[in-house]
Amino acid sequence: MALKEKVVLITGGSRGIGRETALTLSKNKLVVITYNENKEAADNVLSLIKKSGGHAVSIQLNVSDLKTFPNFVEKLSTILQEEWGKTKIDYIVNNAGIGLSASLSDINEDQFDKLVSVHLKGPLFFTQSMLPLINVGGAIINISSGLTRFTTPGMGVYASVKGALEILTRYMAQEFSAKKIRVNAIAPGIVRTEFGGSNQIDKNFDEFISQQTLLGRLGEPKDIATVIDSVLEDNFSWVTGQRIEASGGLFI
Repeated sequence: MALKEKVVLITGGSRGIGRETALTLSKNKLVVITYNENKEAADNVLSLIKKSGGHAVSIQLNVSDLKTFPNFVEKLSTILQEEWGKTKIDYIVNNAGIGLSASLSDINEDQFDKLVSVHLKGPLFFTQSMLPLINVGGAIINISSGLTRFTTPGMGVYASVKGALEILTRYMAQEFSAKKIRVNAIAPGIVRTEFGGSNQIDKNFDEFISQQTLLGRLGEPKDIATVIDSVLEDNFSWVTGQRIEASGGLFI
């Protein structure tokens, strides 16, 4: 069985953008996806990848539960060796996230802490724990949001945390350059996924966003997945520490 050479790990790979990214990247990479609770959804992704001739595995992970990271790294190391004869990975896509809308006048401390844990604290310490397993010359992508550029009611804290993640991305790029690891942030616009219930976008909202988007339509998970795939490839080997927005020209 001939195996592809590069290994990519995608957090939150069982749904939405993560799911589509796993399906897209499996065409030319070995894929590891993580899921939080929905093993059935993760198994479905693995089945689709297998049917298309790809190779993938899944591991449970809660990115906000830092104490589980050492065990995750140990389990990943074992799986890499047993499944593919590998000892390291090449790429990480820090994609796992939650949707939480609350105005600045109403948001509570628990909601604030949850957003920080999942979207900032988690990616930082998960990446830190994974560093020994990333090959020299690898790459990391942090999934940010178009909301760091434009504003939408109720998304102030979410956007602020994603803004912090973009700053963290630049510092990661600087510090991890010793291992020639590239680090970039990809900022999707409004994408039709189940994230925060947005797969149920009504016709009026769809039309409004399409009218505000230069390319005339709402984003789809595939739009983001193909950007992620491109940024990980060698054609982007001279790009690091950057925020790359994929929004179709929303609110420009």
